[in-house]
Amino acid sequence: MAVDRETLLKAAYLGMGRVVATAITPAQGDLFVALEELPPEARRYLQYDPKEARRRLAEAGYPSGIKVRLWNNRLYGVVFSAMAESLVDSFRAAGIAADIYSPEPTLFQDRWFRGEWDGLLLAWQTGPDPYQIVFDNYHSRGSRGGSSYRLQDLALDGMIDKLTITFVKDGQKRLARQLQTYIVENVPT
Repeated sequence: MAVDRETLLKAAYLGMGRVVATAITPAQGDLFVALEELPPEARRYLQYDPKEARRRLAEAGYPSGIKVRLWNNRLYGVVFSAMAESLVDSFRAAGIAADIYSPEPTLFQDRWFRGEWDGLLLAWQTGPDPYQIVFDNYHSRGSRGGSSYRLQDLALDGMIDKLTITFVKDGQKRLARQLQTYIVENVPT
């Protein structure tokens, strides 16, 4: 609700591409779930609604908003820098004061891999293997000693484990939809 995904897409990718719900993108084929395929109650979390985001912050005990550090790796280039700037703007409207922090790239990588970063991390794992992407980004035992989001969610781990041993296409697609809906509703992305 605090991220203006359409503006971010325009700022970082010149409007090319499409907004996605999770780290699973169209490049991952049948496991990709388009926004319009998600249930309406899940899609509402992805719609930019800064007033609702402010209301939820106040409800959570932050009536004056919050301040966060947004970690950005300069090695990722101008696309990630543009994303960071766009995020700062949309966060501001939602009551989130974000400072962009761009440490030396090896420090960024070291802290990310060890899970020793504070604030929001502008990075994720991607590649051609959708199972590895899901495992590294969301599973508590991701390849870097834990998920990119530092999650400890047994229900999510169980869904990911089940997805990796399901070989029937229809079953994979159904599980992928459940998994991505769960991520949208429960993981702060």
